[in-house]
Amino acid sequence: MSVGKRLQGEGAFTLTELMVVFLVIGILIGIAMASYTLSVRRSSEVACRENLRIIREAISAYRMENGTWPASLEDLKPQYIDPNSRLKCPGPGMQQDYDYDPATGRVSCTRHPGN
Repeated sequence: MSVGKRLQGEGAFTLTELMVVFLVIGILIGIAMASYTLSVRRSSEVACRENLRIIREAISAYRMENGTWPASLEDLKPQYIDPNSRLKCPGPGMQQDYDYDPATGRVSCTRHPGN
């Protein structure tokens, strides 16, 4: 009896059929993981962009009221930004601090440089 043939009357799968099923499942898992990874990366970028927008608005309000740039991002709490908020990029893995230049009032993220 060869590997690809069934015995008459048996309802079992052949080795070839099982290998094809595992191959198809593997391909579907690969596609799902790639899609999941892309979704996580994009949501991280959107969250970072929104955080930077809020921080920039708070820096602007601070400058308008005080006439100077804040010395650090922590100076924005609690009057301009929620005191419980973390001033970090919410990217996957370790959260990273935003870069802030007190001389110019510019805030940026090295993980998402386009934001």
